[in-house]
Amino acid sequence: MVDVAHPEWMTIPDDMRAAATQRGIEKAAADKAQRFARAEAEQKRLAETAERLDVWVRNFTTRTDGFYNLPIKLRVQDDEVQTSHGANIPLDHAVKIWPLLNRAHKAGKPIVADPERTIHLGHYKFNSFEDDTLHVGCHHIPYSEIERMAQQLNLLEPAHA
Repeated sequence: MVDVAHPEWMTIPDDMRAAATQRGIEKAAADKAQRFARAEAEQKRLAETAERLDVWVRNFTTRTDGFYNLPIKLRVQDDEVQTSHGANIPLDHAVKIWPLLNRAHKAGKPIVADPERTIHLGHYKFNSFEDDTLHVGCHHIPYSEIERMAQQLNLLEPAHA
């Protein structure tokens, strides 16, 4: 293969190359600044949402948008246990399943739903309790939240000295 020189008119002048390089550097800096600003705005949004979630848990009326990006929380409202992800179960169902979940937690053993005997929590089907997480429908509720609700409902056994 023979090296053929390009005609003069096809050569990009050095000043144009330098200008293109400079534009690339400026664009990269602008993109980085924009990514940083977006990340900062997202952090601020999440912090504000977490504050609203704390208000929601204390049973105050508040917007519930954005809670899906945060760990699920529970509250008691009237005769229901409500999740911050929009599920509601009757209070009596929560009270009935508490001893089963508490025993499984203490034993460190999972519970998996028996296809022959479905446990319903309101409109939701109990799937499992594994790794200290209750799986009901598409909701994943940590044991710490369930225990907090049990404490609020005076379901915890008194500690023996």
